[in-house]
Amino acid sequence: MKISEIIKAAATIGAPFFPALAATIPVVNAFLPDDKKLPDTATGSDVEVAIKGLPADRQVELLNSDIDLEKTKVIENTKVTQTLAEVDKAGASTRPEIAKSFSRTVCFVVILIVSMWAYSVMKSDDQMLSTINNSWQMILAIIAPLLLVIRAYFGMRTDEKNTRQHTANGLASPLKGVASLISAIRK
Repeated sequence: MKISEIIKAAATIGAPFFPALAATIPVVNAFLPDDKKLPDTATGSDVEVAIKGLPADRQVELLNSDIDLEKTKVIENTKVTQTLAEVDKAGASTRPEIAKSFSRTVCFVVILIVSMWAYSVMKSDDQMLSTINNSWQMILAIIAPLLLVIRAYFGMRTDEKNTRQHTANGLASPLKGVASLISAIRK
């Protein structure tokens, strides 16, 4: 694709949001003096202004240059993947720690109840067995909120990563629930 076509397509879009424009900036900067080099966030208009500051023969040469967009696409996809990996590394410790502590609490409560039940079975303590069996509502009240938080964490974490991947690749987020049902009916 010619640089002139890329600049027209990206008149007001910044290079970080238009990979083809991002690929043209290093090429244009090769023609510019050091004090007039473009930043990585330049828009198509910025590139056009910089090119107009060049001599006419250099302008024609630069505007008629071709950019290998397939190579650029691979490079940009690699950058997106690296950025997503960095985001996943940074700040991804609080929620897992909360989920881990809730899981430990649930395990502790379950082990405690099973231990009391096993003890009462071994001792043939019918009164204790009856008390444990009749306290299932209390046990559920203790464990249920923790289980809901753990379940929500794992479900929302997956949705969050899917949404981030779709957004980074310029795709619409996948539909969920009623929206996916309506979409299926329309098809």
